[in-house]
Amino acid sequence: DIAAKGGLIYPPQLLDELFYPHLRRQIDLLHSRGIKVLFHSDGDVTTALPELMDCGIDAFNPLEITAGMQVETFLDICGSQVALVGGVDAVEILARGTAQKVADETKRLIDLFADTANLIIASASGQIDNSMPLENVLAMYETVWQQGQY
Repeated sequence: DIAAKGGLIYPPQLLDELFYPHLRRQIDLLHSRGIKVLFHSDGDVTTALPELMDCGIDAFNPLEITAGMQVETFLDICGSQVALVGGVDAVEILARGTAQKVADETKRLIDLFADTANLIIASASGQIDNSMPLENVLAMYETVWQQGQY
């Protein structure tokens, strides 16, 4: 992880000097072998997204909404260049919302990404856990199934 709630854990100049060059080399090596790269970090990584894109990431996970990240901002920055794995708010929507609210949010995400086709719907926390009622989890999956491909 390079971030927490509220932003980056490390100063940007430290990431520029020590982290991104090594990440870029690793991604280049993986890409040279035909492997796509999904970058994971909890927290609000919004300010680092341009640099992560420059490093060549293909996908990002989990887009932690409760830490301050926003789907619309992710799309504004990454467009169709980086896929999102996640997006359905794990706390306010999946854990505390109704099944209808989950279905509505899932549909909204599918519609937002319709032009990019760069979305793998999942919990924004990157996991399904016992804080999420089964009917909410099923509502997310059923909505994806009903919407088909976009």
